[in-house]
Amino acid sequence: MINKLSMAMLLLIVLIVVCDDSEAATRRQYDSVTRGVRHAIEDVRHQLPKRVDEVTTLTNAYIDPNDDRKAVFVSTLGVTKSDIDQRTWQDLGRKLRSQACADDLFKDSIEHGYVSVLYRYIDQHGQSIGEFLINNC
Repeated sequence: MINKLSMAMLLLIVLIVVCDDSEAATRRQYDSVTRGVRHAIEDVRHQLPKRVDEVTTLTNAYIDPNDDRKAVFVSTLGVTKSDIDQRTWQDLGRKLRSQACADDLFKDSIEHGYVSVLYRYIDQHGQSIGEFLINNC
């Protein structure tokens, strides 16, 4: 699951413009980042729904309408919410964060506030399981 999600994230990484100082970022650089993120999300959307592993299907990807720097990835798990124990859930969150922060470009983009990523999970009955926001490393 993590490896295929990282491919979607890699798509975002390639398109993100990074400055040395977020305060020095110009409107043009900001626009370039948001255009790149939108383009990456559209590329992912054309592949949906996408089976990630035996229990996970990526079902939606979009830019948060209230924050154009936040990419949201929604996955449906082929289990019920009660099937997920707290330890497994916490392990998934740690893996997602460490994966995002392992890449220097992505890490810099997050730390400068150019992008954040929200992974949202729903169970097989449409019930929200939870979400992970990666906005710091």
